[in-house]
Amino acid sequence: MSERNVPFLLNAAPPKADTWTDRLLWSLSGYFRRRRFSGFDRFLSGIESVIDFGGTPDIWLSIGRREVVLLNIDEQPAPADFVVMKGDARKTPFPDHAFALAFSNSTIEHVGTWQDQQAFAKELCRVGKRVYCQTPARSFFFEPHYFTPFVVWVGFLLKRYWFVRYFTYYGLRWQPSRTQVKDFQSHLRLLNYSEMQQLFPNCSIRRERFLGMTKAYIAIR
Repeated sequence: MSERNVPFLLNAAPPKADTWTDRLLWSLSGYFRRRRFSGFDRFLSGIESVIDFGGTPDIWLSIGRREVVLLNIDEQPAPADFVVMKGDARKTPFPDHAFALAFSNSTIEHVGTWQDQQAFAKELCRVGKRVYCQTPARSFFFEPHYFTPFVVWVGFLLKRYWFVRYFTYYGLRWQPSRTQVKDFQSHLRLLNYSEMQQLFPNCSIRRERFLGMTKAYIAIR
């Protein structure tokens, strides 16, 4: 079993073998990630120090970059040439512009409330001379956390446990308890374009598109 089969801190979930649907979903996820970071080495040219808010070694290993500081609320294993730190990305001990690049990929939507996201974005911009922050678009038809299409258009139903449990792939596959769903949802808040502009006023907000729809937003400075 891979760690990807225990999403959203469902550490008590029993091990499950990958299904063909799992493999398809993770293949698509890998495709989009490869496309997003194609040529990212050019963006990193001349950047000597990087901190990744909420990241793992995977992205950096895939593009051949090491010696990255990984800041997470939980401890995680990483190769020896990475620096792993446990801490709160909303308030870090680093001085202003301590890193050439402050980076975050698909993390800010998991921080919690709007106030938490404001603190996260402010800290990202404070410690990095340059900034890169990507997050899934709220309006995209496929919700990447529930692994289910179209549910964002009936968001009021996601507040109902029975709907999450029996009408999303997340619920059917991992069978979360009411407490687990409540905890997961309390830390998930997807963003729209206007909110990204408010969070990153000194950044350029780019749209990552798929099938003519905005799939994700990327704040870059």
